[in-house]
Amino acid sequence: MGTINQIILGNLLSSWLLAIGVALTSFLVLYILRSILRRRFKLLAERSSLPGISLLSRLLRDTRGVFIAAVAGWIGSRWLILRPGWQSTLRIAVMFILLYQA
Repeated sequence: MGTINQIILGNLLSSWLLAIGVALTSFLVLYILRSILRRRFKLLAERSSLPGISLLSRLLRDTRGVFIAAVAGWIGSRWLILRPGWQSTLRIAVMFILLYQA
């Protein structure tokens, strides 16, 4: 049996590697997207008198990296088959990080 076919927590090592790759890619995309949107909404907020634009600008400014990492981890976990206990633990962890973000 090859190393790539090794089973870890009910998933093949190749599935774990794919999930980690998806999570890392998601983190990079979300982080870059946040940076781009943050700059654009900051410029719009300076030029506009609409309170919604200012609110979005502040929300993007205050979005923490740990929140982006949690969302990226959750996206990566979608590529794995997790037992119900692990799924609910992951869901609760993401909710706590969401509350920390707020």
